[in-house]
Amino acid sequence: SLVPIVIAGGPRAKTLEETLRMVDGAVKGGAKGICLGRKVWGSPDPPTTLRALKRIVRDRIPLESALAELKAIEFLTELPRRHTALATLALPAQRACIFLNQFRL
Repeated sequence: SLVPIVIAGGPRAKTLEETLRMVDGAVKGGAKGICLGRKVWGSPDPPTTLRALKRIVRDRIPLESALAELKAIEFLTELPRRHTALATLALPAQRACIFLNQFRL
């Protein structure tokens, strides 16, 4: 087609994975872009959501690769939360801050 197709919104998705599957299907069907609002800014982590969508739409990576990257990002961003209690209980305040800074991305 001479006119690029851009998908807009779509049905309500319960998970980010559902949204990524919808976008991946549209891109495979010939869509050149997306126009999503609530699915991005309403997600628990909008920057991560945008990153995953960009990887599918612009970088044209397979859905499975985008989902694997997403799971890795979610795991890494959980590290500070997982270690906060341990660090604050086991270390003095100054050392706890240094310890936690090691896990920033």
